[in-house]
Amino acid sequence: MNLKINNQQDNYRCIPELFEAQVERTPDAVAVVFADQQLTYRALNSKANQLAHHLQTLGVEPDVLVGICVERSVEMVVGLLAILKAGGAYVPLDPAYPPERLAYMLDHSQASVLLTQSQLVSQLPKHQASVICLDTDWEIISTDKEQNPTSSLTVDNLAYIIYTSGSTGKPKGVAMPHLSLVNLIKWQLENTVVANDSKTLQFAPISFDVSFQEIFSTWCAGGTLVLISEDVRRDPVFLLNLLAEQEVARLFLPFVALQQIAEVAETFGVFPASLRELTLPALKRRGFFTQ
Repeated sequence: MNLKINNQQDNYRCIPELFEAQVERTPDAVAVVFADQQLTYRALNSKANQLAHHLQTLGVEPDVLVGICVERSVEMVVGLLAILKAGGAYVPLDPAYPPERLAYMLDHSQASVLLTQSQLVSQLPKHQASVICLDTDWEIISTDKEQNPTSSLTVDNLAYIIYTSGSTGKPKGVAMPHLSLVNLIKWQLENTVVANDSKTLQFAPISFDVSFQEIFSTWCAGGTLVLISEDVRRDPVFLLNLLAEQEVARLFLPFVALQQIAEVAETFGVFPASLRELTLPALKRRGFFTQ
């Protein structure tokens, strides 16, 4: 890995600035793929900027919370990036959560804006947030400026609040500032063995903190993020084939998912030759599938 962002100046840079610096370096590289869709860094930045400007007109600024309840899609990552670019912090809301859990999270977080998709609106609980549908409202959003937005964001401001499972009571919101996440991304880039332009699978739900590492350690290095549908995510056979077809080099996986994929690989004799790095909770393995 030859990208170095660990210097004194970068200690004061937030995630959007690190991403925008990568856009300047590799504007035409592919930033994200999902089925037959793909966006270059330039295109992703432009779309996120348009949404970020729109969010700012709704009052989004540093430490303002924005809910995001979307299915796995390009819209999902555009939404996450746009919230950060607007200066806000995102609150991920899994569409599969029970309505009472979503209601509690929306009420407790006091999110002022909610990003969602038209097919999900009817299943959302009552709330006070301003709703933006990233599919049906995009015609309006696309009239906003494509330039990078400005904000008073600092590394001490929040990037996200993720709620715990609530298995021992009410879910608790865990707040994460930009500084902690910038340090995490720096560590990831300094300790990876994959090339800058490698592909990383986006496996974790955005309601889990490792999703941030998947997404932004890829984008701050100039790599390609490979998105998958929920159906593919839950099917180890399809997932294994996709890893081989997309030539994915890096994975962040829970052990159970790894075990399922490994069993399928052994059964069918399919081993993704491109895979170079596998990160499990609390440990890292390199060259796991190297033959």
